[in-house]
Amino acid sequence: MNFLAHFHLSGDDEEIAIGNFIGDFVRGSNLDELPRNVLNGIQLHRFIDEFTDKHPVVKSVNEMLQPYFSKYAPVVSDIYFDYFLASNFDDYSVVSLRDYTHGVYDLLERKKHILPDRARNFYHFLLERDIFFEYGNKGGMRHVFNGVSSRARFKSNMEQGVPILIKHEAELLPLFQEFYPSLQKASQEFIEQL
Repeated sequence: MNFLAHFHLSGDDEEIAIGNFIGDFVRGSNLDELPRNVLNGIQLHRFIDEFTDKHPVVKSVNEMLQPYFSKYAPVVSDIYFDYFLASNFDDYSVVSLRDYTHGVYDLLERKKHILPDRARNFYHFLLERDIFFEYGNKGGMRHVFNGVSSRARFKSNMEQGVPILIKHEAELLPLFQEFYPSLQKASQEFIEQL
C-alpha cells in the first residue's frame, strides 16, 4: 500500500499515523529518540507492507502487472490501490477525501519536527502537489507516475501507469475491493495489540 492507505489504516492516534508515514524513511539508528506511539506506527507500517506483500490478491495483481512493469509491478500496484482508495473514499470513510487530506496535511505540519529529513522533504512535495487528493483522479496519477518513474534506477515503464490502469481498471477495482477490507481488519487488530 502507498502513503494515503498507510495514513487511512492508522486509526485515530496521531503519533501512530506519523510513524506509519515515516516507516520507509527510517532505519534502526534513527529510532532512538522517537515517542513510543511513533515507534508503534513504524511497526504498523511494516506489518501493513508484509501483510500486503503476502496477500494472494496482491500477488495476483502483481502477476498481472509484471509484464508491463517488470520488478516495479509491486510499486505500481501500491499506487493503483491508493488510486482506488482515493477515488472510492466515500466507501471507506465518513469524511470526504478533501477534508481527510486537509487533516493529514495539518497533522504533518504540526508534527514535522518529528519527521526525518527525507520524510519532511517528501511532505513538502505532497503538500505542493496535493498528492493525496490527486490520487483520486487520473491526471494526478500521471504526475505521480512521472515522478516515481524519474526516480527509478532501472527502466520502469511507470510513465505508462495510467494507460495500463485504464486498460485493466474493471479487473483491478474488484480485487482492491476484496483486499482492502481484510487489510483494514488486520491493521485494526494489530493496533489493538500494540
